[in-house]
Amino acid sequence: MASGKLLIVDDNALVRQMIASLARELGLFVIEAASIDAAQAPLADGDIDMLLCDDDLGNGRSGMEFIASDSARMPATVVLMSGNPKPDTLPDGIRYLCKPFTIGQLEGELLA
Repeated sequence: MASGKLLIVDDNALVRQMIASLARELGLFVIEAASIDAAQAPLADGDIDMLLCDDDLGNGRSGMEFIASDSARMPATVVLMSGNPKPDTLPDGIRYLCKPFTIGQLEGELLA
């Protein structure tokens, strides 16, 4: 079993809850955030080990832009997820998961 604190940011409640359930099966402590604004407080606490962030957060908000704009507060493991194919380029250190994904793929990206 893995350990660590994962922050999941996704504006779709059902998707966020399903991913949280998978992450808990992996042994992770999960915090859920429905928006960039809701993710600010857990990140400010500084004890997040992993971030899993949707790229399309609704209302024109981009997970990629969020990660890039606040890189100093990002944890060591940052995974961007999307229903779109993996972009040709990602910033250094950013991992990528294409939705839908399996628990094995989630584990591979978060705990690699």
